[in-house]
Amino acid sequence: MRRDMQEVLERWGRWAAREEYCSLLDCPAMSVMPQRAIASGKPGCSDEDGMAIDTCVAHMSTVRNREDILILGQRFIGGLSLRQIAEAMGFNTWCQNVSQSV
Repeated sequence: MRRDMQEVLERWGRWAAREEYCSLLDCPAMSVMPQRAIASGKPGCSDEDGMAIDTCVAHMSTVRNREDILILGQRFIGGLSLRQIAEAMGFNTWCQNVSQSV
């Protein structure tokens, strides 16, 4: 059975925003984020799926940059758009330059 990874990660994000044992919520930058994913009213994933994905993300944090993992959390747990994440990380001038050149 094939699942849409975007939807799987969105459901994990809603699950993680509700759970106190999500590995990304220990990150100080994630703890100050607005938890818009909680208020969406959409269903999260099951505890079993949530723990499996959370374990994968925790393992991913050993081989990826901290910023990559933070982007993942901001997108799926915090519910931020890619533009909001870019602006928060200081890439707003890069975004403006790209949009002006198109």
